[in-house]
Amino acid sequence: MKSTTFFLAIAAMIFIIQPVKAQKLSRFYSSRFQEGGSLYFINPNEDFKNRETSVSVTFDVTFLSNEDSVTFNFSVFGRQPQEVDSVFLSTSKGSFGAFAARFFLDFAGKNWETRSSARFSLTDFSSLINEQNPTILLKNHTTNTIPLRSSERKWRKYSAALQKILFIIESER
Repeated sequence: MKSTTFFLAIAAMIFIIQPVKAQKLSRFYSSRFQEGGSLYFINPNEDFKNRETSVSVTFDVTFLSNEDSVTFNFSVFGRQPQEVDSVFLSTSKGSFGAFAARFFLDFAGKNWETRSSARFSLTDFSSLINEQNPTILLKNHTTNTIPLRSSERKWRKYSAALQKILFIIESER
């Protein structure tokens, strides 16, 4: 009886827990030890787009282990220059916003690139990572808002890797 119950419990776990493909996490981040803690750099994500406005965002994230916030650096690409004064990470738990500071504006090929940076708490960034299909909202002072989304398939893969990376970061703190 015990072996049947054990077998059924294992079988149920196999069906309940979806298998996760093995991923080489080094493709998604790098880390360096430095004075004051470990510095983690999450490699750029280029998957967030708004097809209606022909705008896309590439972002990367930097985190220092002795801090409780992340630096969210992002480039906005579009046919018109995009003035962004704040960025919001929109999830089912709410929207988490931060002011954006522009680094530069450049024109290359057919698109303008606006490079900016914002700071989010590690908790807010974790909410983005744990979301099934989040939205990044770009806002400017004229109340213009551009929502950007990733495909669910790409986000699922990226999110799964970042959840593991955040687990590593938290375990080393």
